[in-house]
Amino acid sequence: MFGSLRFILAGFVAAGHAGFSFGGWNPGISAVTIFYILSGYVMTHTIKNHFYGLGKQQVAFYKDRILRLFPQYLGYMLLAALFVTVTSRKEPFLTDEMNVSNFLINLLVIPLNYFQFNKSIEQFMLIPPAWSLGLEMQFYLILPFVLLVKRLRLWTLILSLAIFTVASFNLLDSDAYTFRLLPGTLFIFLTGSLIYDVVHGRNDLRVWLWILCGYVVIVAGFIFVPGKRVMHEVYIGYLLGVPIVLWLSLFNARNHMDVLLGSISYGLFLSHFFVIWFGHYCLDRIQYVPSEVLFGGVVLAVSVVMAYLSYLLLERPIVSLRLRLRSSNACRNGKGA
Repeated sequence: MFGSLRFILAGFVAAGHAGFSFGGWNPGISAVTIFYILSGYVMTHTIKNHFYGLGKQQVAFYKDRILRLFPQYLGYMLLAALFVTVTSRKEPFLTDEMNVSNFLINLLVIPLNYFQFNKSIEQFMLIPPAWSLGLEMQFYLILPFVLLVKRLRLWTLILSLAIFTVASFNLLDSDAYTFRLLPGTLFIFLTGSLIYDVVHGRNDLRVWLWILCGYVVIVAGFIFVPGKRVMHEVYIGYLLGVPIVLWLSLFNARNHMDVLLGSISYGLFLSHFFVIWFGHYCLDRIQYVPSEVLFGGVVLAVSVVMAYLSYLLLERPIVSLRLRLRSSNACRNGKGA
């Protein structure tokens, strides 16, 4: 059922960027927070079942992630670059001119996560939500070490939770260290990792204790910390995400619709900003101003169609390569295919 969850979360992110809000609450921030928890769960499953180990195992895991992330990312990045080149249009996150430097920053992805420290990055982002993709890629880089070194996961979770707590009281940049940067968000990813172990037999008290501690801290922050709204939206995402991921992990069956929705969720996440920009361009040409609901609905519909097409054209041809990589890696470790 995780495929359906990923699709719903990507839809909330797109809806938030298209202008939807609920009483001032941006659903996209809470959705991204749940994404973090889900990523921790799924990547722990992926490593422990296919790439458990350092050296060749670790390299194979990184190859798998590159093959998963970059085909569609590069497609939408080049599409956005073509849009900028042809239209010369200025949009939010496209206020700077395209050059080799900012194109390479977009290509490398991870630097996008640090736009708070370099405003020129924020002025040219071909896929603006990719800052969170850069954050997730950093999580991928360290997770094999965190899982293999004894007790390292719990200690990194504690340290990250401490940084998050300090930032919640505005002693650090609350927007950066409760939502965007790895030092303060790593415990959210690792919560998903711990949930995986709980569901798969690690029922020892320590695992539950650290999940409970994280949960209590978030509850306390939500109730008592009069911080910025973005922090409360992160709190909501965490409070909802832990039970949702835990509950859905109990369902083993995956139906065709769940697989399909999961397959197009990544394309929906990547495509919607291009659709928003192209929509603004077309509406300016015909001088028409639609209602917020109509515009948001069209953005979501067109983004879903584009996501399905990009999955068929860019990602599905790579799936067999990823499966062969996992199969050969399993054979080298005597686990069979």
